[in-house]
Amino acid sequence: MLNVKKILLLVATFAFVAIDAAFSQSNVKIDSLTALLNKYPKEDTVKARLLIELSAAWLNNSSVEGVVCSDKALAIIANFNAPELKADALKAKATVLLRYSKPNEALELAQKAFEIYVSLRQTLKIAAAHVTLGLIQTKKANYEVALKHFESALALNEPIGNLRIQIDILNGTGIIYASKSNFQKAISYYEQALALARQLNDPYLEAISLGYIGVAYGNKNDCSQSKTYFEKALTLNERLKNLFFLVFNYYGLGDCYARTGDATKALDYYNKALTIAVEIGSRQQESFVIQKIGSVSKKSDATVAYLEKIAAENERTANLEAAITNYFDLAVLHNTWSDPPKSISYYKKALAVALKNGNKPAQVKAYAEIGFSHRYLNNYTESIEYLQKALTLNEIVKDDRVTENIYVTFILVYLAIRDFDKALDYANKALDFAQKTKNKDFEAKIYNQMSVAYFEQKKFEDALQMIEKSREINKLLGNAQGLNNNMFNLGNVYYYTGRKVDAHRCYQETLAGYRKIPQTSKNNIAAVLNSIANIYAEASDSLALQLGINPQERYEKATQLITESLKISQETGATDRAINTLSALSIVYEKNKDYIKAYDTYKQYMILKDSLSGDDVKKQITRKEIQYEFDKKETELKYQQQLTAGELEKQRLLTAQQEQDLLLNRQNLTLKEQALTLSNREKDLAHLAYLKEQAEKQEKAQELSLSQEREKGKERDLSLKNLELSAQQKQNLYLGLLAAVLLGGLGTLFYFYNTLKKQKNIIAQQNELNEQTIAILSHDIKEPLLGVKLMLKKLNKDDPFVAQASQSLEGQINSVNGILTNLLKMKKLSLTKKDKNVQADVQAVVKNVLQELNVAIQTKELTVENDITEGVKLPIAPEKLQIIVHNLLSNAVKYSFPNQKIRIFNEGKGFCIQDFGVGLSPEQRSKLMREVTASQRGTSQERGNGMGLFLVGAMLQGEAIKVVFDSPEVGGTVAKVLG
Repeated sequence: MLNVKKILLLVATFAFVAIDAAFSQSNVKIDSLTALLNKYPKEDTVKARLLIELSAAWLNNSSVEGVVCSDKALAIIANFNAPELKADALKAKATVLLRYSKPNEALELAQKAFEIYVSLRQTLKIAAAHVTLGLIQTKKANYEVALKHFESALALNEPIGNLRIQIDILNGTGIIYASKSNFQKAISYYEQALALARQLNDPYLEAISLGYIGVAYGNKNDCSQSKTYFEKALTLNERLKNLFFLVFNYYGLGDCYARTGDATKALDYYNKALTIAVEIGSRQQESFVIQKIGSVSKKSDATVAYLEKIAAENERTANLEAAITNYFDLAVLHNTWSDPPKSISYYKKALAVALKNGNKPAQVKAYAEIGFSHRYLNNYTESIEYLQKALTLNEIVKDDRVTENIYVTFILVYLAIRDFDKALDYANKALDFAQKTKNKDFEAKIYNQMSVAYFEQKKFEDALQMIEKSREINKLLGNAQGLNNNMFNLGNVYYYTGRKVDAHRCYQETLAGYRKIPQTSKNNIAAVLNSIANIYAEASDSLALQLGINPQERYEKATQLITESLKISQETGATDRAINTLSALSIVYEKNKDYIKAYDTYKQYMILKDSLSGDDVKKQITRKEIQYEFDKKETELKYQQQLTAGELEKQRLLTAQQEQDLLLNRQNLTLKEQALTLSNREKDLAHLAYLKEQAEKQEKAQELSLSQEREKGKERDLSLKNLELSAQQKQNLYLGLLAAVLLGGLGTLFYFYNTLKKQKNIIAQQNELNEQTIAILSHDIKEPLLGVKLMLKKLNKDDPFVAQASQSLEGQINSVNGILTNLLKMKKLSLTKKDKNVQADVQAVVKNVLQELNVAIQTKELTVENDITEGVKLPIAPEKLQIIVHNLLSNAVKYSFPNQKIRIFNEGKGFCIQDFGVGLSPEQRSKLMREVTASQRGTSQERGNGMGLFLVGAMLQGEAIKVVFDSPEVGGTVAKVLG
């Protein structure tokens, strides 16, 4: 019997515990309990109780001291009979081990504690033990067993009304539904727990429920709500100094920002979480947070080296559970970096450690993850091998989540190798399992995958039924990603049943939905892009208009989409998706009658397809299945210890018979598959031969067309040469007559203008006389030229030589007439009384000249960029400016190459005309406008007389503007007209 002192001490201890329950400041609690422990070292009963409380206190700092304290308590209790105290110590140690991800060890201890409480008929503690067992089974993914424990705890606690136990039950149930991806239902349980925590005025329990709600909203991709709840939990945990949950809150907030693409803020919160994890010495949390940091950062050798160092240290110190977790974190990190081969290597390291310490749940997880990763690499044989190992071992471990993932991967593998009956077989097994475990999210996934299998078998009504069942569940769960997958499959059914507009609508909705969710697989996006491209490629003109695209652009749009899809498939290493994409691209080229590209693309498709799905792949898979079934039967026989020797022999004979039947069935299936493969292969080869034939025809047609064009060109060249030779003599006759007239007139003009140049400084009266003389001469020369022009009109144009000669002479006469017209305009302007305030509107003048030269510009297919702004004026008569601009712009046209551009733009108080043609040498620039020079032919052999710019120079005498020329580095000429 305890004395008074002990009673007082116990009262003080539990008073402290009650106060601590309200504020949960773990550091204060640890210090206070340690002080009490040192004060009464000889009181074994009290000391054991204090150690049990210390174990729970250290839990919030994620410290191994929790295990140390519980072990010390058990050692003390071993010296006397205190079954209730022993059960409390066992339960405390189980709780710590659960925190350290050691559910199997925790389960054994918690079960012993539970049995003691039952023997003592401690109803409240039995209920609490049920909660602990439920949490352990949840960690082991045995959700149905966990729910039964929570239900038992709830029934026992109902008459007692202990709010703490009720809160733990609600949070535990919420975790189960969250694990099954039913996040909305999980939130409803967490919110009930939160309300009770606030009723109890317990900030510690309130912070826990707030954190759970934050996680659930994050998994629903509702980042706004998630951040709100995490921030509330963070405020409480910072005040309470609960370091373990602070890490939890910080990386939860980091996940929120990572989901919304804000890597900077995500890293900030992850680093805060890392700092605390290092401070409290939690290597498990440290490894996990570093993996989170790596997931939002570029691939870092330093990050990998750091995690490997932690894993090696844990292996060295025999902390094998932690080492397994480290290797899993490294594998997940490399999956994030799209490096499945490296990920597989770390899963195998985790597997080796798990085999070493006999951790079967970790072995199951490793086998399953290796199988999943091989599927992403399209290594289907290896995938099935590891999945079968995982499934066999999981019959002992019974991890529901792993079972679900294995079934899903089996279905995906058999869909990939087009064994739809086998895919449906596994789908039905998975559906039974989903309904048994009441996992609605998993059930929705299986219905969706069954719709794919039925669709591939052309059973469209069955496919629609499966899609509708899946959609109903996903709507209930609020699962956006699941609804996106449903919409895509619905689009596929509509497409193949001829409802192209509805299919296009579904695909567009799916694409938008996928792109809203950062976690969406890129390969999902690639698949939708292919589907939309197929619709565009096959659309009739009327359908294209219904879809809102230009019918003439449908093939271009389809090619763009498929090219983007192919790029994604190559980036992610998705060979099966790349195969489908190459096939789709070949179809688009074929529809567009580009058979050469269609053939080349289809050939790439067949090469890649052969590398992936040769006959040997299915044979290997068949062998693996047979081996799996055999191993499974052997395992069942091994664990049936109750069988007698006779029964065992009987069972073995039955198994052998079943194996023979199985082998026969597999052989028949293999023959069917080989026949199907050969049939598909023949179809592929036939189509490839067709495309090759069409491509060869197209190449020959192109070669024939080019050959015919070359022959026609040769005939034209020969005809022109003969025409030139036969017309040479006739041309000389006509040219001689007209050349005399022209040379006489031009000689006279050259004489007078050379005289004008030499005497430019003579008095104004003499200059006026010269201008008058030029005007008379110009007028007199125009008349005989007009006569010659009329004579040319009367010539017989049926003679090719005469027609060519007439055209050449007419061009020369027009050139001379242009000069004479300019001279007469100059004379007219000189007779007009000069206005000192006259101004020319540059934009109007340029537009007029461009209109005059429009035929020449169009003939050479030039582009004129007129950037002259309104309001630019120069102090010169508009008529004079028009003559200047006409000469400058006609030269720009003449010396520009076809299909080039001419720029007209503002420069200071004037403007510039820039061409990109043959350009001017420094010697040519020095002579411009100063003397008559020999005119060079234009880029299209246009002729000139070399007087235009000389006349411009003469006109600028006494004017307030000037014209300068420049040859820029880019080529061509810039003529600047400056005020």
